[in-house]
Amino acid sequence: MAQALKILIKLETLVNHNMDLTRRYPKHLRPTLGKRLDDHWITALIIVSKIRYSQPQRRLDYIHDFNENINTIRILIRLSKSREAISNRSYQYVNEKLDEIGRMLHGLRQYTQQQITNNQKRS
Repeated sequence: MAQALKILIKLETLVNHNMDLTRRYPKHLRPTLGKRLDDHWITALIIVSKIRYSQPQRRLDYIHDFNENINTIRILIRLSKSREAISNRSYQYVNEKLDEIGRMLHGLRQYTQQQITNNQKRS
């Protein structure tokens, strides 16, 4: 699963960047918004690592879980921006990287669906 490995590497870089950001959140936002974001970033890494080693049908479930998790991260990032915990530049950077990962994941989902279809035809 070379594609999943590429996603994992990009995501890990983004997670490290964001954990540095949440460490600099205002003190009153760290235990709530900062912790939630950190938890969701780590969950995203765990899900992608599961994608790498799963069978095609289960992989689709993990991809769905990953998308839900990323949507939550997007909401928390928007909230961080509106609370002025992150700059516009950081907000744009995170969204660009999430979009890039999303496109890669979409390609992986299409490949996986094709794999499932091909396996069903052989059966």
